[in-house]
Amino acid sequence: MTGPGRPLALASLSALHVPPPEFVRYAAAAGFDLLGALRLVPARDGTGADLVGDVALRGATAVALADTGLGVLDVEVFRLRPGTAAAEAEPLLAIGAELGARFLLTAVEDPEPARRAAVLADLCDLARGYGLRCMVEPMVFSALRTPAEAAALLDAAGTDEAGVLVDTLHFARAGGTPADLDALGPGRLPYVQLCDAQSAEPAGVDPAGLRRAVDEAVARRLPPGEGVLPLTEVLDRIDRQAPVSLEVPNPAAREDPAAWIRHLADAARELLRRGALTPRMSDRGPGPDR
Repeated sequence: MTGPGRPLALASLSALHVPPPEFVRYAAAAGFDLLGALRLVPARDGTGADLVGDVALRGATAVALADTGLGVLDVEVFRLRPGTAAAEAEPLLAIGAELGARFLLTAVEDPEPARRAAVLADLCDLARGYGLRCMVEPMVFSALRTPAEAAALLDAAGTDEAGVLVDTLHFARAGGTPADLDALGPGRLPYVQLCDAQSAEPAGVDPAGLRRAVDEAVARRLPPGEGVLPLTEVLDRIDRQAPVSLEVPNPAAREDPAAWIRHLADAARELLRRGALTPRMSDRGPGPDR
């Protein structure tokens, strides 16, 4: 493990233009333990690899994983939209299982509560058969903005297996504070996606504000500890053995992806080292005014 008690994962979006086998080797060289949010299909702008359709590339990625000893934390992304059926996730689940992934990342884009709950329940049943758990990721530009809304969907779906994936950038842009996570409990927070940002201000709900949030999320994040987000306070709410996945796309990744990935690993280790030296809130005892 590269951090104090926490496995470190590197999410594909941190350098999505890099072919997956090369990405695996860069991550291993930087000392990561896992791949996080391994993208199995290209992004909407066409960036990224098609690990579903390209069997040879998928095989080369599996070889790179075996050679380096890296595991796969989660695969992405299943988009739950109006009219989506859970069975549409089967190719992602099958490949995730083939690569040893633990979780399927799910983005919810269906605004109808009862319909999306029914599909999520079916998806969790299907994922169980492949040995994966579903993770619902709230984002300000999706149908679920906050971890509380994601947890309410899990309740409506009647599933104890699915979790809520907190991404520290999306969390901040939705106006979240670390204390908001206390209501979820560690069982629903099996890991976290980490990055930093220049501002902790919520995103506006107007179209311009949402466009800025999308642009920042896909291309302009900062390494942990280089911005102003309350990362240590968020990590206080996550089990100390839980993986931390770095999702930090930035133009610097295109200039020198290997150097960028090493920098991310170093920044995360330093943040985790500092956090390990700081007592958890629950360990600090009563304050002087209590």
